[in-house]
Amino acid sequence: MTAEHFSPCPVFPGEVEDFYCTDCHTACSALSLLVGPHTGHSRVPLSLAARYFPSSLRRDAHTLLQRLRDEYERPRTEHLSALREAMEHVRRHKSRKLKEFQDIQCELMSLDRELDTLEKRHVSAICHWSRQRNLFPDEVRKLLRGADALTKAAGLNAGPLSPSDREVVKANDALQFSARQVIEKELEEVKHLLRNPLELLDAEKDEAMLHGGPVEDKPRNTPVDHIEQAMHFPFADGARRGDAKGCVDSTPLASDTQAVVHKLLATRSHCPVDPPGNSDQTIVNPDADPDDTLSPGCSVAGWRSAEEHRRWRDDVRRRERLLHEGIEHCLLGCMSR
Repeated sequence: MTAEHFSPCPVFPGEVEDFYCTDCHTACSALSLLVGPHTGHSRVPLSLAARYFPSSLRRDAHTLLQRLRDEYERPRTEHLSALREAMEHVRRHKSRKLKEFQDIQCELMSLDRELDTLEKRHVSAICHWSRQRNLFPDEVRKLLRGADALTKAAGLNAGPLSPSDREVVKANDALQFSARQVIEKELEEVKHLLRNPLELLDAEKDEAMLHGGPVEDKPRNTPVDHIEQAMHFPFADGARRGDAKGCVDSTPLASDTQAVVHKLLATRSHCPVDPPGNSDQTIVNPDADPDDTLSPGCSVAGWRSAEEHRRWRDDVRRRERLLHEGIEHCLLGCMSR
C-alpha cells in the first residue's frame, strides 16, 4: 500500500496540486486550471496520472529520443560534413588554380564567390541547427518534470517529506506494491533515457557559446554579417585614406591578391634595364620619337637601333601600366570585400 502526496499550489495558497496537466507535464491545482497558468490545458486527476501515465511518458521519451536522432543529430552531421567537404574541395581546387593564374583568373573569381556562398551557408547552417538544438532541451526538461511530479505523487521519493507535504498526504490503498514497482521502473527509465541527451545538448550549447558566442541569442531581426566580420581587412581602410605604405606593412595581402602583385612584380623585374643595342652606339633618348632622333644622313644600323629603343620604351610603358592597373584592381577587390 502507498499514499498519495499532494503538494500545495504555489500560485493559489490553500489549494493543492491534485491534477496533472498533460500539456505542461506537471502537477497543478484545480483553480490554476480555471484561472491560472494552466487554463485551457488538458488534465487528469493526479492519482490516475500516477498510475497510468508513466508508461505513456516512457513512450514519449522514446519517441522524443528518436526524433532527436532523426531530425537533429543525423541530418545536422550529414549537412555540416557535406558543407565542410565542399569547402575543403573548393579550397584545394583554388590552390591548384592559383598556379595557373594567367589562364584561370576569371575562374578564381567565380570560385571565390562560391567559397563565400558556402561559408555563408555554413554559418547559416550552424545558426539553424543551434536554433533546432534549443527546441529539444525544453521538451526534455518538461518530460523530466513530469517524471518527477509522478514520482512524488506516487510516493516514490527516497527523501523525507516536508511539513507542507505531510499536511496534504491522503491514504490511497488502490496502488499495490507490484504496481509501485512497475511505476518506479518506468519512471527511472524515463529519467535514464532523457538525462544523457539533456547533458549532451547543454554541453554542446556551452561549447558553441565558448567558441562562437551565443549567436542564436541575438534578436532574429538583427542582421548578422558573419562573413564581413571574418573577412575584415584593416589595410583596406588605409587604402581609402591613401596610405598605401601603411596598408602593405600592417596587414599581409590575401592569397589571390598576393599572387596578382607577385606576378606583376616578377614580370616587371624581368624587364630589361638597359635599352637593347651595342654599348658603343650612340644612346638615343627613349622618350623621343625615333624619327626625331635620326639625322638625314643616318645609317640603317642607327635606324634599327632607334627602332629597338622605341620598342623597348613602349614595352616598359606597357608593363608599368599593367602593374599599376593590377595593383589598383587588387586594392579595389580587397576594399570591396
